[in-house]
Amino acid sequence: PPTSGWMFSPLNDRGWRITSPTELGRFIKKFGKKAGVVVIPEMDGKPKQYATAQHLRQGFGHRWATKVSPVTLQHLMRHADFKTTQQFYANVNADLAASDLERRVAQVETHREEAAL
Repeated sequence: PPTSGWMFSPLNDRGWRITSPTELGRFIKKFGKKAGVVVIPEMDGKPKQYATAQHLRQGFGHRWATKVSPVTLQHLMRHADFKTTQQFYANVNADLAASDLERRVAQVETHREEAAL
């Protein structure tokens, strides 16, 4: 699959075709702020940050990282180099595995305690 170019033809709020990634980014940021989608709260005098195109892209990648193979994710994210996919999304599966393992250990411990009664 291609690693660049439009995957769809986005329209702005006036119904005009968006022709550049910069314009699309501004459009998404505008609606992220309008919708009140805060991704980073106000801290240490820095203003809060609203959802941007990059946040949507990262969210998409993180959600699919637990559902498809790393190679499939590379294609979905349109990464030219597999190392990019590994760098940003390999930890998602590791975190999921750690959570699952912790939950299962707790279940075993609870079962042992109940069996000892």
